[in-house]
Amino acid sequence: MVVHLNATGHAHEDEEEPQGVIPLRGHWVRFDTPRWTGDPDYARKAAGLYDPGLLPVFDPATAARLVDLDELDDGGVLLVDPHADHLLEDGEDEVRRLAVTSTRQTGDIPHVAAAMVHEPRLDVLLVHRPGDPAAKGIADTYRNAVRHLPYYADLPPYLHLDDPADRVRTMEADDITASFGALQPDGDAALGRARLYPPDARQYAYAYTRADGAGVEYKVMRVGGATTLAARAAKAYGHEFFAANAVHLRSDAVADADADAFLRTRFGLDLSARRRYLVVWSRYSGGMPGGYNPAGDSSRVGNTQLVELGRRLGRTVVTIGHDPGDGGPTPHGDVHLGEFWTVRTADNPFLGRGRPAQTNLYLRMDAAADVIQVGQKTGGMDNAALVGLRTVYLEDSGSPQRERMRKWARTFPDYRWGELTLPPTPVGKALRALYPGAAQPLSPSPEQLAAARDAVAGHPGAYPDGYGPADLDAVADVIRSLE
Repeated sequence: MVVHLNATGHAHEDEEEPQGVIPLRGHWVRFDTPRWTGDPDYARKAAGLYDPGLLPVFDPATAARLVDLDELDDGGVLLVDPHADHLLEDGEDEVRRLAVTSTRQTGDIPHVAAAMVHEPRLDVLLVHRPGDPAAKGIADTYRNAVRHLPYYADLPPYLHLDDPADRVRTMEADDITASFGALQPDGDAALGRARLYPPDARQYAYAYTRADGAGVEYKVMRVGGATTLAARAAKAYGHEFFAANAVHLRSDAVADADADAFLRTRFGLDLSARRRYLVVWSRYSGGMPGGYNPAGDSSRVGNTQLVELGRRLGRTVVTIGHDPGDGGPTPHGDVHLGEFWTVRTADNPFLGRGRPAQTNLYLRMDAAADVIQVGQKTGGMDNAALVGLRTVYLEDSGSPQRERMRKWARTFPDYRWGELTLPPTPVGKALRALYPGAAQPLSPSPEQLAAARDAVAGHPGAYPDGYGPADLDAVADVIRSLE
């Protein structure tokens, strides 16, 4: 079956027209009729891709966006850049993008959620182990972020999803590391090539069904791309970026009065009087089994120094975050909220409501008090920064990821890099010494981590715990710059 187009894009069966379309897996593909008869290779390619079993309804309104036969290889793959770390630019909209995440990447959740708020062409795939209870909470955070958004109001029809719920997708995998790696732009699965698929494309984790019924493969994006998308949106929209995040990243289920009463009763945090607070975050996940970026962890000594610094600056110190994995507590400030969202009491409005409910606290504190937050970079702190809290994130200049968050430091007006010469933990210092420059691992192997711990044990004086005096003075200066 061949359908030809006239000059206005309307379809008819006039064999004299110079352009035609053939069906391929639920798509119409444009081809040039003269080449069909005069170019044997071109005709062979068209015949090989011709698929009469799935005849789509031809819509003249989409004629301008038809895929051309020359844009496909012999396997029906669009000849576009397969490495989709190149983010969406104006006009770069031939297919949708997919951010592939896993339940291990908890610190990236706010980045992806905010990127989905401001980029309607972005969807997310969450890879998780079967039965992992964390998966639902993470997926619900993403769904919460897009719950109030008008669906694709400004997008052309060929970028619409058949089902808006497909913006958040999940996939079970027994081996998260292997499956997640294979789904990356340069992974073993070689995805992200914008291959054309049948209309039931949603059965594939890496393809989607358009509103017109056609199936298309996503271009895959790493989660670091979400950080960049958020930075671009902040630069483009200014204050409106944070105002939109305040609406879309919060929970509708937590009332300010309930949150205030719980915080006052359980922790002695009274938000009725405007005070000067320094929120000190703790981050110990890197040193736990299977942890990521142990050199980015907090240390007890370092957090004690930050608590004391906050008091010297005349601020009431509030500490937030989990304890280390060795069973001991993290240092406490004047008010210690810890993991307030896990307290199992009937009056806890944050319990079981994930990051959106936690966002309500950050918004409430920012509205009722003079708040600055500081700490080693962690997802909770990033979440608060996305809704406008003044932030000093601590990261050493030797970190292989140091450029990632500098994008926010350049585009968020109240987000500053507290640049350190060395990490606060002895193990972090040892990792920097043993694996300098490009050899620095974000996720050290068990052997590399063991080597760092052996170095600390063998030369304890060479890797002191905590922030050095010059680093601590530099942090104080950055905090003052936000006052």
